[in-house]
Amino acid sequence: MNNNNMSYRSILIFLIFAIGISFSGQDNPLVKAYENNNRTMLDEFFNGWDKETIPLINEELEKQTGAAASLYQLSYDFYDCFNSDPFVKYKLERYTNILNDMKYFIVSDKLRYNILDLDNLDTVSQVYKAALDASRVDTLINFHPNVKLVYEGKEIKTLYLTDRFYYIFKEYFETNETDEELLKEDYEKKKKFLSDYIIILAKENTYIPKIDRLKIISDPLLREVNFNRSLTQARLNFSLGCSYYSAFFEKNDSGWKVVDCRLDSSC
Repeated sequence: MNNNNMSYRSILIFLIFAIGISFSGQDNPLVKAYENNNRTMLDEFFNGWDKETIPLINEELEKQTGAAASLYQLSYDFYDCFNSDPFVKYKLERYTNILNDMKYFIVSDKLRYNILDLDNLDTVSQVYKAALDASRVDTLINFHPNVKLVYEGKEIKTLYLTDRFYYIFKEYFETNETDEELLKEDYEKKKKFLSDYIIILAKENTYIPKIDRLKIISDPLLREVNFNRSLTQARLNFSLGCSYYSAFFEKNDSGWKVVDCRLDSSC
């Protein structure tokens, strides 16, 4: 009898969960805005997201220690490079145009990092790769950096891609299309509908869009940070579209400073 009751309860819970999943699209603000071609609803979605975006600053930021403290400072300095002289020659013309059109800049609320058993990160590739393979990947979660991006005097607002907002986007881009051309057409239409608010660049497979977190995060996309053992050097792996770069930072008495930036690969 008890086993039967447990079985019925399990089935009931499963059905409730399944129904909740199948009807969730009706409550998705992006899906509703798109289906109704309603810009007011889209404004409300992004304004609400903006109100939920609270960077870690002042006393809360000062509580951070070790790698977490360095990641917060590095992220600020990294994005600030795109506002200042050291990275001017790395500002692609395409990227400058993107900043002009961008209203919101999406940052992941998770950041991968490694601490390598090396004194100097700028070493031969075989040594660096061996140390990277031997290291343990960690992830800083609830990562809310105070990103400041400015283009021609206009500050671009930052939004954090939490799991909740990622699933809103994932469901928004879902389609029943199976034909490759129709699939791409559906993706491009939905991307264009958002283009006054965010810019989504082509990353990896541009012909069959598979939505993951990296496709929603704005460019320059900070993918991973690798430290030397004393946390005085950092190699930041980032991308612009399908071009991949490494930015090298060193820490001195005044903080972190970019010393080099290299193109690793490009499409």
